[in-house]
Amino acid sequence: MKEPSSSATNLHVKAKQTAKDSVFCDLFRHPKYLLQLYQALHPEDTQTTERIL
Repeated sequence: MKEPSSSATNLHVKAKQTAKDSVFCDLFRHPKYLLQLYQALHPEDTQTTERIL
């Protein structure tokens, strides 16, 4: 029986860098979502609002 080639066993799906960047930028240009991201990264900061960002 023939063994699968190493390229067949190590398949990796790679997203285009520009696609990932545009999704990130489009999502976090909205203050609501930017605040959610900030709060997830800095849970100790409870005084930051959408207006400040």
